[in-house]
Amino acid sequence: MSASDVHPHLSEDYCMYRGRHLWGAYFCSSLSVFVGGLVILLICKVGSRALRGLRVLPKQNRIHPQDVDPEAVLNLRNSLRTWAFSIISAQSRPGKILTLFTFCVHLCSVLTYMIMTTYPVEYCMQDYTALFLVDVVFNLFYVVNFGLRFVAAQDELRAWVELKSLIDIFTIIPSFIGLFTKRAWLGLKFLRALHLLELPRVLQLNIPHSNTSLKLTQLITVLVGSLLTAAGALHLVENSGDPWSSPPNIYIQTYYETVYCLVATMSTVGYGDVVARTVTGKFFIIIFIVTGLGLFASYVPEVFAIIRNRKRFKGSYTNTSGET
Repeated sequence: MSASDVHPHLSEDYCMYRGRHLWGAYFCSSLSVFVGGLVILLICKVGSRALRGLRVLPKQNRIHPQDVDPEAVLNLRNSLRTWAFSIISAQSRPGKILTLFTFCVHLCSVLTYMIMTTYPVEYCMQDYTALFLVDVVFNLFYVVNFGLRFVAAQDELRAWVELKSLIDIFTIIPSFIGLFTKRAWLGLKFLRALHLLELPRVLQLNIPHSNTSLKLTQLITVLVGSLLTAAGALHLVENSGDPWSSPPNIYIQTYYETVYCLVATMSTVGYGDVVARTVTGKFFIIIFIVTGLGLFASYVPEVFAIIRNRKRFKGSYTNTSGET
């Protein structure tokens, strides 16, 4: 059954280019933006250091443009940085509200991704779907959030390569390309599940907590976030097929099936009813076994130990006078 039979607003008839999908173009567009931005930031950083080095030269050898006031440019930059930092800083009331709202957007974005996995990994739209437009709205918010973080950063180069920025670059750009071409790619949207790791920080800022509760939340969010991200990666490679295979050896697996497969693998149960079939998927499973088993073996016992100890010491004390 084709995607056009399940989703009448989608079409696979003209979504192929010379018999192949174009997911590589989406990925390369994000990669080119990342590498290009990295090169520009490196050039600016090296150039800034070189210009600062000119200040040690004699005064007559220095370059002083008449139409640019360096102090004014520096003051404007510091003002923008202070303004952006005051908005996103979790120490201020607006920052706390923005942090909580951003996490809610993360949750909605992950849920949107899970629904979008019912569509093909790459598909063409005759008309924009409501779900696609909702995802575009989320991406617009992520663009604004990325801009505020970048402006507020003390080191722009470090801000460019941090995990949040990488997630934004590799998820936002393909979405905007799909907006103009009506050709959507599910792509690396599963990386947004890593935003769930911010839950302990959000709770720490807005809800009273104990150290034990915070530790338990951290362990659970690492397990859930890592599992959902890995399941998204396996879903992508299985439903995309091996890049070198012609025709593509695509094996349709739902997102639920990939989650089920990884849980069975991570818990060492391994029923074998849902398995990776592509070479890329099998290679991913090998990597996941090495990392996932260690994560499961170290985190799950600690979670149960915390829960057991909380039950053991939970209760009230009764003062019985006259007894020793």
